[in-house]
Amino acid sequence: MVTQNYRGFVVLQHASQVPKEENGIIYREKFNQWIQTKLLLKIVTKDEITIYGRMLTYHENEKMILVYDVDHKNVFNVSLFEIYQITPSE
Repeated sequence: MVTQNYRGFVVLQHASQVPKEENGIIYREKFNQWIQTKLLLKIVTKDEITIYGRMLTYHENEKMILVYDVDHKNVFNVSLFEIYQITPSE
C-alpha cells in the first residue's frame, strides 16, 4: 500500500490491505475524524468510478465504509478492497 500525507490527511491508495498504523497515524482515527467533521471526500474505485461524498460509517471488521454521494444523493456501501484512492475533496 502506498500512502501519502495530503495537507494533514491520510491518502489511501490500493487499500486492499489497510494497515492499522502508518507514520503514527491510525486510519480508524482518521476515518472517525472525517465522519465527525462531515468532510467532503473524493473516492476513486478500482473501476475508475469517482464518488464525491461524505463518509457516514466505517466498519473495521468488514473493511467497509458507508458513503453518502452528494451528487446523486445516494448512499453506498463500499469495500476498502474496491477503493483505489480516498482523499479530501478540493
